[in-house]
Amino acid sequence: MKTVRLLMKLKFYVILMCFIISCEEEHIYPVQHIKVFFDFSTSLNETNIRDQSKKVKELIEKLEFNTNLVIYPINLDINPEPIYAGQTQKYTGFYEDNTMSKNRKKMADSIEKLLIETYINQNKANEYTSCIISSFEVTYKFLPKKVDSLTKVFIFTDMVEQCEESRAGKLYMCSSSRTPSYEEIEEQIISNYNPEFSLNEKLGYNQLFVIKTSSYGNQSKCLNQLEQDKIWDLIFTKLGYDKPNNIYRHTNVPSEKELWGVQ
Repeated sequence: MKTVRLLMKLKFYVILMCFIISCEEEHIYPVQHIKVFFDFSTSLNETNIRDQSKKVKELIEKLEFNTNLVIYPINLDINPEPIYAGQTQKYTGFYEDNTMSKNRKKMADSIEKLLIETYINQNKANEYTSCIISSFEVTYKFLPKKVDSLTKVFIFTDMVEQCEESRAGKLYMCSSSRTPSYEEIEEQIISNYNPEFSLNEKLGYNQLFVIKTSSYGNQSKCLNQLEQDKIWDLIFTKLGYDKPNNIYRHTNVPSEKELWGVQ
């Protein structure tokens, strides 16, 4: 009889501990959703891609437990197939140890390799094509129905729009024939780019991260950097961000504090 009562108590404590761990997991590490858009444009050479892939690796090494990660290529396809979809290690109720860190590093290493191989194996026939604006519209299709603080979007790109079929029409920030006119491009964006949605309906403050990964746009055949920034400010305003500084735009991956608000 004592054995039966002991077993019943043991069963009760096991169920209780499972419940506590489950609640702890949900409270401490809720499921996060990270969506990465990776620019394979031919304005980026292999050195740029390797550097860009390294930055994605750096981001992955900073991801928390229970994070769903999906990586999409930047192109004109409105329904792109992800080149990677997976999840970081689930939280089990115990603090991270060296084994968990190694697992995440292994995941980051394999994705870095995948991105480089994808670039090397892709068809590079369309020289200097970079349709970044369309990636924002693609992003919208893969987001929750309303602002969800657990979703973050990262766009790794050179931020140089070189697109024959841009959503704003033919748009080139760099040109070998003549220096592009800032006034012409500005007017083109104002007149022709009218997205049917506001991206900020689904992405709030500190949820959209644009990581610039190449100096391609610094050439003399391109709009100067200030003009490029103004054009993107205008595009982001069209996408619903009246204050474009609410978007993280930098050459480096954000720190853990900037990502998760940790000290």
